[in-house]
Parts: sequence; structure tokens; C-alpha cells
Amino acid sequence: MGHRIRVFETALNTENVRKVRFPKEFETTEEAVDNIAADETIVPMPVERGGRFGDKFAYFQRKHGTYWRWVRPVFDGATRSSANARIEFRPLPGQPTLRDAISFQTVFAGALEHFHSSQHPVRRLEWETAKDNFYAAMRDGIDADITWMTAEGRIATDLDVIYQELFSAAESGLQAQGIPDEQVCEYITPLRERVQARTTPAQWKHQMVSNRLSEGVDLDNAIADTQQAYIHHQADTFFSGKLTDWDVS
Repeated sequence: MGHRIRVFETALNTENVRKVRFPKEFETTEEAVDNIAADETIVPMPVERGGRFGDKFAYFQRKHGTYWRWVRPVFDGATRSSANARIEFRPLPGQPTLRDAISFQTVFAGALEHFHSSQHPVRRLEWETAKDNFYAAMRDGIDADITWMTAEGRIATDLDVIYQELFSAAESGLQAQGIPDEQVCEYITPLRERVQARTTPAQWKHQMVSNRLSEGVDLDNAIADTQQAYIHHQADTFFSGKLTDWDVS
């Protein structure tokens, strides 16, 4: 039910050139470089070179700057010794409160740590399946149809099973980094409560608008009232609260 991904894609993609999208699969750094170099140029601009090490590859950097993939390789470095290649993960959206934002980041980081250290079988999930999961989550939110591979190597589509495994993986990954159990619980709670309540910021807004419409308010005012309520709740709960503390009345 989120709109950020779809808005960005529809605003920048054309029928023939899809600059913003889920990436293609590649196995090597060389393939990543080739994919960036071959990416379509939509607005040709002059390239100026600076004094940084990376500026020796100024044309490549310009292409890289408009290589818009939701997961993408990044090549950077001010000096030769600091030059690096890394993976940029861009799908995580902004959140209504600080606790919600921290929860997203830590659950993702903890799960990724566990999946890597445990050699989790999900790495064998087909790339096209991962792509389908990505767009299903974008379109249908927390109740999306997802195909997952469990720690036992079995395909799972039951959301309760999938979420339980994700949260368990996040807990294990964070604990492996020396984070105390109590703090791990605090980090994960906002997202765990969202799953239990089956709610997201987008769904909260949708429900608020629906409630106002049922009260006889016209659509324009229902949307305006919802946005005002969102800002009010955010101001009251930003530092210590979370989305699941908000009512929808």
C-alpha cells in the first residue's frame, strides 16, 4: 500500500527506458560495472573532473549517479586507499516516529547479519521470486503474498511463519553483535506490534480517510483531516512513541 516506489518509477520511467526498477541479478563486481556503464543516459550533461581519486572515472561516476535501482552497487573513494565497493539498499521508507525508524533499520541489519552468518537457505530463492516479493510488498503492504525459504530449506507462504522467522533472525543477528536482550526487544517491538495489528502508516491513513467518509465528510476534507491528524500524532509521539500507539478516530 506504499506509494513511494511506484511514484518514483512512474515519474522517471518511460515505455522503452526503465531507469528505476528492481535490479537484474549479477554475480561479480565486473558485471556490476558493466551494467552501470551500459545503463541508458536520459539527460546528457558535460562531465567535469576534480582532484579526488574517483574523478579519474568521472564519466563512470556520472552514469552511476543516475543508475537508479532499489538495490544497487556503489563504487566510491576520495583516495586510492579508501576506494570501496558496497551495496546500497534503498527500499526502506521514512517512518512516522524515531522508534519506528530505528526498528526498521535494526530488524533489517539483524536479519541480514543472521542470514549471512548462518548461511541461510533464502539465498537460494529465485531472483524472479525475490522481485515478485518486492513488488507484492509495495502493492499490498503487510498482508502481501510472499514466497519465502525457511531455515530448513522449505518454501513458505504463510505470513505468520515468515514474520516469525524474520523476527527470530533479527533477534539472533543483533544478539550476535553483543546487543543486550532487553534492548533487542525494544528495537524489534514496533515492527512486531505492526505485524500483530496488521497496520502500516499507509493503512492507518487509509482507515482514517475511510472513517471520515463514513461520517459524511467529503473526500478533500477527509484527506486534509487525516494529514492533520497524522502530523498531530507524529508531534506527540516522535521521540518515544510508535505507530501502533496511534488511534484511528
